[in-house]
Amino acid sequence: MKRFFYRVAPKYSALRRNELAQFSDPHAFFLGVSEKVAADMRRLYPAAAERISVVRLGIDSLRFSPDRRAAARRGEPCCAWV
Repeated sequence: MKRFFYRVAPKYSALRRNELAQFSDPHAFFLGVSEKVAADMRRLYPAAAERISVVRLGIDSLRFSPDRRAAARRGEPCCAWV
């Protein structure tokens, strides 16, 4: 039932047409935030597979670390935030 609704609903039809147009453009490049996202994009749009790259989200691993988080939860003083 859900698949049928996605096929006939105007909103989802328009979204699908827009996606197909974007991924069909030979000059467009696409970024996934993880290997899984990029793999899903490649599976859904195989013609654009070579134009899909991964750019991982960056974090400050010194400021946001499991050790610092555990210390803060225990109420222990830790080094000053940079």
